[in-house]
Amino acid sequence: MRYLPRFFSRWQNWLIVILLLGFFITAIAAPIISPENPKDPGAFPHISEGVVKNRPPMPPNEKAPLGTLPKDVDVFHPLVWGARDALKFGLIIAISAAILGTLYGAAAAFMGGQWGGMMMSIADTFLAIPVIACLVLLQQLLATTITATGGMYLKTETLGWQIYIVGPMTPIRWLLEHINPLMFTLIILMWVPFARLVYSNVMLLMQTQFILAARMVGGSSWWIIRKHLIPNTIAPVLILAAREVGGIVLLQATLTFINMGGDSIWGEMLARGRNWVIGPGGNLLTYWWVYLPATLAIMAFGIVWNMLGDGLVDALDPGTSARDKKSVNVIKQKKKAKEAVPLFSPKQPRQNELNSAITDVSPHKPLVPAKIKLNGPPELDPILQAAHDAMKEHDLEKALHAYAHLTAHGRQLDAVIRDMIQITRRFPGHAHVWKILGDALTQAGDHEYAAKSYDYFMKLNR
Repeated sequence: MRYLPRFFSRWQNWLIVILLLGFFITAIAAPIISPENPKDPGAFPHISEGVVKNRPPMPPNEKAPLGTLPKDVDVFHPLVWGARDALKFGLIIAISAAILGTLYGAAAAFMGGQWGGMMMSIADTFLAIPVIACLVLLQQLLATTITATGGMYLKTETLGWQIYIVGPMTPIRWLLEHINPLMFTLIILMWVPFARLVYSNVMLLMQTQFILAARMVGGSSWWIIRKHLIPNTIAPVLILAAREVGGIVLLQATLTFINMGGDSIWGEMLARGRNWVIGPGGNLLTYWWVYLPATLAIMAFGIVWNMLGDGLVDALDPGTSARDKKSVNVIKQKKKAKEAVPLFSPKQPRQNELNSAITDVSPHKPLVPAKIKLNGPPELDPILQAAHDAMKEHDLEKALHAYAHLTAHGRQLDAVIRDMIQITRRFPGHAHVWKILGDALTQAGDHEYAAKSYDYFMKLNR
């Protein structure tokens, strides 16, 4: 609950909550807002008795407040029910993938060694599987299985994909009738990013003192994972899951539009009116109700979930955002960008070298913070030791991850600054190195030299 005041301190997050509430209220109250017609069930009811073939889209009127699609299909009804379909589809996949990936990644990191590496190698193989290829394979397997049981698997005009199986209800029949090939495909493919995220975070946590203490007092592996590892990695998982919901619904609508097995109501609306997007004379506004409501709904849904992810970043880990904004403001206030001073000797760092004058250098002659006093080698903690070990093993990414963790928590800043200055000399073209150095300098209070480090970071990212 302590994160709520921080989350609602930004007006953008209030807008996010309002939009999300709008989608949820629409989804829950869909039967009241736009009741289903018992004589014409489904998401695409006809507003007139009997379907008139080849009837063109009609503009908004009393019966259809947002107009009609071809064949007298009301636009308002599928637009409302599409919110329920999008929320259910996106949340089920994102939550399922997040739970599966979190448990798998935490277990792999906790096991470590060859077993953990083998588990992550298995997970990486799922990244090479194309979504469409896997979807087509599952659809064919499902259709073949249903046909072999004497049933039918077909797509109807009003109810979408339907399965008809004759015979008594059995577990296999229930599974076949309720399985969604696209949903199942996305769940088995989208858990991998969550697993990799949790794996990298848990690998750092495993070297912390409270995990070592839990092991020493006899805590079981599952107890440590459940009580310590998962709670301390849940924040990035929530952020990633929030951002995935919008992308999942957009992918569903896209596959539905190109007729590749999706069952998105909003995507089906666009598919039915695709031939009426461009009116006579190339006018895009002649039949605007055919595509504009569904397009705006899909865009708003995707944007609001991505904005929620950004809001959770600020609420759950405000340090990085605050430091970045402060350094950017310092850069904007400077009239002329000042270049950095040369790097001190990696073997004998001296105070007079730290206080040397600013000279013109390129990003290949890294930055030296003149105002930071480095008072001898600090006492190493497990995370800093892990960073040093990673550098000895030439694993730069693992070392940078450890330094970023120390910086975010304001620990061992003198040591981080000392090491990062050495790393900038070895890897002057690595943008992330300059970013971490800028964060550490900001934490230490040297905003001027932090701005210079961020300046190099932005130059390398252009």
